Amino acid sequence: MKRHSRVAAMICFGLLSISAQSQEQGRWSEQRANEWYAKQPWLVGANYIPSNAIDLTP
Repeated sequence: MKRHSRVAAMICFGLLSISAQSQEQGRWSEQRANEWYAKQPWLVGANYIPSNAIDLTP
């Protein structure tokens, strides 16, 4: 039982530190967002499963 609480505490600490880092950076400016987007490759592919598919398991 102690091991589960330690793991839960480590997960909570990790999530809090990630949250704190994202709050420090703040919201991107429109220019920074557009520059980031311009560097991204073209999106290809899709995860589409037709409604009449027999086997829906991946």
